[in-house]
Amino acid sequence: MIIKLRTHKTDITYTTMTQLLSLGAINKLTGEYVYPKIANKKDEYICPECNKDLILVQGDIRVHHFRHKVDSINPCHHYSKPTESQIHKDAKILLKNLLERKIPISFIRNCCCCKNNEEFEIPEFTEGSVIQLEYRFEYNGVKIADVAYLEDGEVLCIFEICNTHKTCSENRPEPWFEINAETLIKIANNNTLSSLQIPCVRCEKCEDCIKEEKRRIILQKIHLLEQQLQSITSWGASKSEKNKKSKLRKQIKKLNEELLSFAIKKPEIMLTKDEKMLRSNCDIEKELILNDIEYKYQINNGTRIYQIKLPNTEEYIRYSCSSKKIYMNKKWHTHLDLHSVLFGKIYLNIPFKDKDEFKYSHNGFWDSEKRLWYVSKNHKDLEVILSKWNQYKIN
Repeated sequence: MIIKLRTHKTDITYTTMTQLLSLGAINKLTGEYVYPKIANKKDEYICPECNKDLILVQGDIRVHHFRHKVDSINPCHHYSKPTESQIHKDAKILLKNLLERKIPISFIRNCCCCKNNEEFEIPEFTEGSVIQLEYRFEYNGVKIADVAYLEDGEVLCIFEICNTHKTCSENRPEPWFEINAETLIKIANNNTLSSLQIPCVRCEKCEDCIKEEKRRIILQKIHLLEQQLQSITSWGASKSEKNKKSKLRKQIKKLNEELLSFAIKKPEIMLTKDEKMLRSNCDIEKELILNDIEYKYQINNGTRIYQIKLPNTEEYIRYSCSSKKIYMNKKWHTHLDLHSVLFGKIYLNIPFKDKDEFKYSHNGFWDSEKRLWYVSKNHKDLEVILSKWNQYKIN
């Protein structure tokens, strides 16, 4: 299961309500916790603090709430003047109840750097899900989470209810969210909401800002190494200088790989359309860098057009990321494989009955001039392919 993330710049606003907190109550018949928004006047409820009977108030002016019957001798102030611990406990039970009732919930966190909002969607409760209060776990020592969302026994995410003191980030594994207790209670009991967007009070950088910070650090390292590389003369260099240049090139290459690898690490289902395009571009660039192939690109109508130098020649081709077309021999080719153009082809004897498997399962290509099937020499499944079909010997 995946916690989905969306980033946007819109501010989240909530309807203002009275200062009255809509704390939940215990259903007298079932023993279940019920918050005022979903309570039914046909049922009877008792106070979790004193076990006395309650009155459910669901008017049109004030927010829905429970209140005690008049008791001048031994009054309970659980609903009129709740303590911090009572509010904290009620918010924990409320969040557990919301998750188990499959209420669509997302958490909004404001980036402390760029001030944009990140939205995290919480997966729907399933048969293998468990919501546990006061969950004990090991993370830099023994810790206790206010609310833990478990999926098949594994922690999916953690929720901390904040009333007075915030939780230290180093004491919780990601992903985890911190929620203001009173805010949660007010939002959950707003009858105009069918799904919940709850503010997360953690002060953290968003993923984009973290990536940008890492990218800047790596670029600075690459720049310093390139300066050292340029300071070594190309002509008449000693053996030690040549070794140093070789080491510097390897370091630069490794940093470039790192630069590409951390660009997008989210699963495919969490990517936006633009991020999918960027991931595709990164895969292309990574392969070019790993194989020491010279390239440069330009943006044309939102699409990257690569100019790639063919290995061991002085020729260049152009490659369009969006259409997967290759420009060579003064025209655009639609049915050419970029890897085969760069690294060469291996032709194969493919029986007619196997052509669909070869084409769709192994991304095989058809050469209309030679009327033969082929794959690239650096195909990731080349050993499997050659074990299934014989290579065609071209004279």
